[in-house]
Amino acid sequence: MGKDLPEFTEEEKALLKGSSSDFLGWNTYTSHWAAQVKNEDGTYVEPPSAEEANFENSKRDMWDDNCKGRGEGWTCIPPTLGSQAGSSWNTKYGPTIRVGLNWFADRYKGLIKNGIIITENGCAQPNYKVSRANDVETLEYFKSIGQEELADYYEADIIEDEKNINGSILHDEYRIDWYKQYLENLRLAYAEDGVDVRGYMAWSLLDNFEWENGYETRFGMTYIDFYHDKELKRVPKDSLTYLGQWYLDNVEQE
Repeated sequence: MGKDLPEFTEEEKALLKGSSSDFLGWNTYTSHWAAQVKNEDGTYVEPPSAEEANFENSKRDMWDDNCKGRGEGWTCIPPTLGSQAGSSWNTKYGPTIRVGLNWFADRYKGLIKNGIIITENGCAQPNYKVSRANDVETLEYFKSIGQEELADYYEADIIEDEKNINGSILHDEYRIDWYKQYLENLRLAYAEDGVDVRGYMAWSLLDNFEWENGYETRFGMTYIDFYHDKELKRVPKDSLTYLGQWYLDNVEQE
């Protein structure tokens, strides 16, 4: 933001440093490929200097956070980092959380008094609007680097069918595996890397209204029929049982 930011006095800087580091909250979902943007002549676009920086040029993309391009429905063109989840912007890639936790711990070393809390993490399952079953291109890429499991390959039977809630909507294996992958990477960041992680909040307890897709995209571990059930009855999905047991097994109980 450069010159458009207010100038803080030394006293104000000290006050901010003392009050804003109670804990660090991080909403985390996914990772994408990134490459530095090039000019037409092939040279790299350089970020503005401190003197040049302002609100307008801060919006210029220094990096192509576009997963090697966008395809139908604004989904990422494969190969992607992990499998395509049920939102165009979201892919399932468990290492996201471990890499990010380590980055924050290193970047703000000594400043985070009460650790890092994951304040959102979860997914909508592949559905009739967004999915990429049988993603051979992503599978072959990860095979080529000896990490086939990170492709998270799935077939069409895992895609949610709104006409059959007793299928993958209630028996939400893709979401369960999401939590397995991300929570294992969180455990590794805490137990092996020494990152001070204090909490984990899954998104979301209930199917809810999503800003981009309204009620059509289901992030919840509890099913709600928004279209036919006036009472909006709550029906637990398998992922709710899974995550509840994970908390009992892994979080110290008072």
